[in-house]
Amino acid sequence: MSVPYKYLFKLTAFVVAACAVVVVANAVRLSFLSTTSYADTRAARIVELTAKRNQLDTDLTAIRARLASFPAQIVVEESKVQQTDKVIAQLKALESTWDRLVGNPAQQKANSEQIARMQQLRAASTNRITDLRDETKRTKWEQDGLDIDRAKVAAQLTATENRSRALTHYLGLGWDGARRWVVPALLLNAAVVMFFVWRHRRTIFDR
Repeated sequence: MSVPYKYLFKLTAFVVAACAVVVVANAVRLSFLSTTSYADTRAARIVELTAKRNQLDTDLTAIRARLASFPAQIVVEESKVQQTDKVIAQLKALESTWDRLVGNPAQQKANSEQIARMQQLRAASTNRITDLRDETKRTKWEQDGLDIDRAKVAAQLTATENRSRALTHYLGLGWDGARRWVVPALLLNAAVVMFFVWRHRRTIFDR
């Protein structure tokens, strides 16, 4: 059985041509639907994207400041834990068997209450450290998301600034609107071609 090369070629040529027609037709449709000149549309788009980029820069600056503050806050809480551990150790050192037998009961009660308070403070600082570390992770994820959004907006802004001709502008818009159909069609065509190549691989590679 011979591989239907000519049919594959015709199919691929037809799919590519059809996709090109869809993109161009969508571009033409958008150009007719536009109620303003391309220059005005481009200028408004540049203003819009510039504002978005500036807002993202502001948000990123605030997030970086938050991230920079977390290590110092963690150090403060770790210092509190060390201080409470030291106080607890000192108080427990006073709880010898001899002191419990002959010591001042009132002082012993005060020491026990102080130990309990120190343990509460230690638990609060430990929980705060855990919260700060979790918040650091979440803030880093938020920063990564903003970095991605900022890169997308910057790329769109650069493309709009460089797209000085109406033709390239509307073709770009045509592609943006039609790619949800064009990309699957191209992928399906590629899958069909790969299937025929795999099915007739022996015929192809034995030549």
